[in-house]
Amino acid sequence: TLAGVNGVSEAEAMDRETAEALLRPWMGEAVLADLPVPFLVTVRLDPKAPASALTLGRALAEAGLDATVDDHSLWHGEVERSAMLITLLALAAFLTTAFAAGAAILYAVRAGIQARRAVIETLSLSGATDASVVWLFQRRYGLLALTAGTAGSVSAIALVALLRFLGGSEGLTPALPV
Repeated sequence: TLAGVNGVSEAEAMDRETAEALLRPWMGEAVLADLPVPFLVTVRLDPKAPASALTLGRALAEAGLDATVDDHSLWHGEVERSAMLITLLALAAFLTTAFAAGAAILYAVRAGIQARRAVIETLSLSGATDASVVWLFQRRYGLLALTAGTAGSVSAIALVALLRFLGGSEGLTPALPV
């Protein structure tokens, strides 16, 4: 019936064993024999001019078959919207974390300057320019940031490597590269 529709290059009915093999991971062995398994048809569309779900549904209705055409468009849009939402949430979490880190750094620098006010006044009285005092603070906090960033990166790499090692190729982190 579907093989003669324009835009369909091949239509093949799936046998019961193949349909059961698709359902087995979710349903288990015991109940499959008792369940009515739906008849499934695999349709390969012509890539140059594919038939629409509406066209396929009409062809099935004209043949007198009570069938549903699932072209994945119903859930495809929901998956895309969910992925976009997750991306936006991840971006918001990153920006919140970056803002919090910036605020913590600003607070730490101000506290460091305040704690060393006497040293800064002494340096200024002995002829140090504001730029040289600022450079000393930038160097100190830059080295601290570099050390902390390196330690965090090494820790993250070690944790991911450990998770990958513990999980194997199909274990805890199958999406991570080997």
